[in-house]
Amino acid sequence: MHLRRISRLPLGVFWCWVSSRHPFPFVHHSEGRPHITVKALEEQALCPAQRLYLARRYGIQEWIPIAIRALLLSSLVEYTAEDHRNLGFDIFNRLIIGMETISKVRRQLSAVPLYPSNLDEAPHCSDPSICKSIWADHWFKDIVIRLIIPPVPYFPLSKTILALRSIDHKGMHINCKDYVLEWMEKLCPGLEKEEKAIRQVISDIENDNYVNGVTTQHPLDA
Repeated sequence: MHLRRISRLPLGVFWCWVSSRHPFPFVHHSEGRPHITVKALEEQALCPAQRLYLARRYGIQEWIPIAIRALLLSSLVEYTAEDHRNLGFDIFNRLIIGMETISKVRRQLSAVPLYPSNLDEAPHCSDPSICKSIWADHWFKDIVIRLIIPPVPYFPLSKTILALRSIDHKGMHINCKDYVLEWMEKLCPGLEKEEKAIRQVISDIENDNYVNGVTTQHPLDA
């Protein structure tokens, strides 16, 4: 990223987040006024809520998608009091709605193993019932557990097919497995719903005047 100045960034706000042990390397003077550069901010261990606040206030638009994605895929129990102050009610409320949408999609896909209704017609398969049983067993054992109890790092739905392809479905005919995976790639839009929900939250926050002007007064600015 090119070096860019954030005009008139209040140093008091900045030093609330950044260690003041070595302040001078991060302050660049221009025309007698101190400035903080984006490059300097990127080098700090800012949490997603802090990055989103700075992005909204000072127009650092490229930070917004990454910060929102991290916040959406975090557990609410990880949110601190400072996170709530940095986000404000409007942003926090939109994140909660997005989290619920994502959770609902994951619960729905976890309920039933995904395979085509015409799996019995899979080519070169002598016993589709056995293939269905093996597929369902691995679906619940290897996929659903990642959806219901999210691992670290987070397991996105969009990687489900890749994960299934890497699993050894021992006893399942290879043609049956390929048949199911091909069906999922072409006709299973549910796997993309999580990513669509995330992009929708990002779009809402970007377009609701959260970039170049905060819609409501931020608590730290009062």
